[in-house]
Amino acid sequence: MSIQTFGLAAFRRAIANGLALAARAGDFARDSDVLELLGPVSLGIMCFRVNPAQRELEEAELDRVNRAVLANIFRDDRGLNSSTMVRGVFSLRLCIINHNTGREDAHETLSAIERFGEEVLDK
Repeated sequence: MSIQTFGLAAFRRAIANGLALAARAGDFARDSDVLELLGPVSLGIMCFRVNPAQRELEEAELDRVNRAVLANIFRDDRGLNSSTMVRGVFSLRLCIINHNTGREDAHETLSAIERFGEEVLDK
């Protein structure tokens, strides 16, 4: 029904937009001094964590920080992020599938994650 209503081209554009936004989000994480990309961006999904370059933190501390950041994102209603394990490491997970998501939405969410990470680390 949706394809009949909106057309296949609209679905292709929405998927292409989600993939492009996820790739830009990956670039944001690569360029960040606070975020660490934990694998390649694939199918609109980015796995990453807060791991500031200037600090050498133990894995247990990184796990605690990232779990707190995820809770802050939920509480602040900044975005709908999830988590997963990547090679045994707790990871934040950004999956861009909503056709209404724009570049500014992804940037705002990642900026909030950076800020929350720094706040948790400063406590």
